[in-house]
Amino acid sequence: MNHVNWNKQLVLATTLFVLGSVVYWNEFKRRPQKEEQTEQGKKALSLKDTPIETLRIVGGGKAFLFKCADLGAKLCKPGDNSKWELEEPSKLKADDSNVGSLLSTLNNLNFTESISLTDETPEKRAALLKEYGLDPDSRKSENGRRITVKTSKGVNSLYLGLAHPIGEGILSVLEREKLEDSRVLILPSYFKTQFEHDLNFWRDKKIFSLGAHEIESFKLAGHKSNLSGERKDGQWLLKSKGEELAGDLENVDSLLSSVTYLTAKGFAAEDKKSAAGRKILSEAKTGILITLQKQQGSDAKKPAPFTITFYEKGKTGKGKDAKPEKLFVTVSTLDPVFELDPYVKDRVDKEVKELRLAKLITSMERFTAKRLEFSGKPIGTPPLVLLNKDSKWVSEADNTTAKPEKIQATLEKLSGNRIKEFLQGSAIPSGESDGLRLILGDEKSNSKRSLVFWKKDKKLFAKDLQSNRKEVFLLDDSIDSELPWDRNFFFSKNELVDSVKK
Repeated sequence: MNHVNWNKQLVLATTLFVLGSVVYWNEFKRRPQKEEQTEQGKKALSLKDTPIETLRIVGGGKAFLFKCADLGAKLCKPGDNSKWELEEPSKLKADDSNVGSLLSTLNNLNFTESISLTDETPEKRAALLKEYGLDPDSRKSENGRRITVKTSKGVNSLYLGLAHPIGEGILSVLEREKLEDSRVLILPSYFKTQFEHDLNFWRDKKIFSLGAHEIESFKLAGHKSNLSGERKDGQWLLKSKGEELAGDLENVDSLLSSVTYLTAKGFAAEDKKSAAGRKILSEAKTGILITLQKQQGSDAKKPAPFTITFYEKGKTGKGKDAKPEKLFVTVSTLDPVFELDPYVKDRVDKEVKELRLAKLITSMERFTAKRLEFSGKPIGTPPLVLLNKDSKWVSEADNTTAKPEKIQATLEKLSGNRIKEFLQGSAIPSGESDGLRLILGDEKSNSKRSLVFWKKDKKLFAKDLQSNRKEVFLLDDSIDSELPWDRNFFFSKNELVDSVKK
C-alpha cells in the first residue's frame, strides 16, 4: 500500500498558491499600474487631479487668458462642469463649454513620438531648436503658439513650433520648472486648430441668464401678431385685439424658451450706441419686438422689464420661405449688437393661433374631473350622467359601472391638442343644435367646462358654450371614435343587461 507524502503535497500547494498570487498581482495590479504609467508618460501635460487656476493660449497674433471662477468648489479640472471668465483681451464671461473642451483636449494630448537632443552639443541643440521654430525668439514672438497652465503646483507651458518635415505632426517643447529642450515632442496635427479660434469662439454667446419659468408676462409685436400674455394660476392668459384667450402652456413656454435661450452667432458691435453699432442698425429694418417681465421673487423691488428688438437685413427666398440674410438683436439692458442665425426669426414670430389653447380641456381638468354629463340628440333623454366614486365611474341613474379605459380614452383625447382651426363667420358649419353636449365638472363645480360636438361633411366640429367668442373649432378626426355617439358607449353588454333587469 502506497502512502501519500503530505509534506510534499503541502509544499506543492504552497508553491502553486504563491505562483498564483504573483500572477494575479502582476495581471490585475501591477500591469494596469504600468499601463497607466506608460499612458501618463505619453502625455504632453498631466492635468488630471489638480484644479486649473488660469489657462492662457497664444497664437497667430491673438492671446486669451481664462480664469477659473469655480476654484472655491475645487472644480476646473478636466471633465468638470466649471465656470470660466475671460481676463484677456477683455474682461468677459467665457464660453464654459469651449474652454472645458480645450482643457479636456490638453489632458488627453499624447505625443506620437519624441526627438532626443541629449547627446547634441549646446550649439547644435540651439541650431536644431531654431530650425524647428522652438528657439527663444520664436517661442516668445507674437505669432508663436503656446499654452500656459497655472495650478497650485506650478506653471507648465507647451510651445509649438513648425510642422514635422516628415508626416503631419507638430514639433513642440515643454517647460515646467525649466525648459526641457533636450527632448522635442511631436504632437498630432489636429491640435493646431485650437489656436485658430477668435474672441467670438471663446466668449460666452448666451444672451440671457434666466429661464422661461421666471417670466410672469410678455408682449410680442411681430409680423404675424401683436399680443400680450400674463401667467395666472399656472396658466397663460393671452390678450389680442381687445379679446382674452386661454394660452397653451407648452406653446407659450416654448416661445419664451426660444427667447431666453437666444445664442449669438457673433457680435456685430460691442456697443449699440457706438458709430459702428448705429451704422449696422440703420442699414437694417426693425422686425420683431419682445418685452419680458421677470417675476419679482424675493427682491423688495420689482425688476424692470426689458425689450428685445430684432433687426432684419436683406432677404432670401420668397413668400413663406423668405428669411433675412442677416438677423441682429439688441437688448435694452445690454450694450452689444448681437448677430443671430436667420432661422431664429421663425422661432419667435408667432401667430395668436399658435399660442392660444388648442385643447378642449386642460390637463388639470382631465385629472380633476368628477362628473361628466352627456346630452343631446345622440344620447336622447334623460341626459347620461357619470360620477367618479371611489376611483370608479358609475352612472348616476342606476349606479352601473362604466368601463374605465373608455372614460380615460375620451378624457385623453379631449385634453390633447385637437383643435386644427378656429372658424368664424360664414365658415361656421350648421348642425350644432343636433350635436352631442358635454358638461364636465370637478369637486368645486358641476359645470367647469361645457362643449358641444357635431359632424358636417365628414368633419368634426366643436364649440365652447361658455365662451363669448363667436367661433367654432375644427377638430382632429382622431377624437371622433372616442366620443359617446350612443348612450351605451361607456358600458359593457353584461352590465347593460343587469341594468335593464333592475
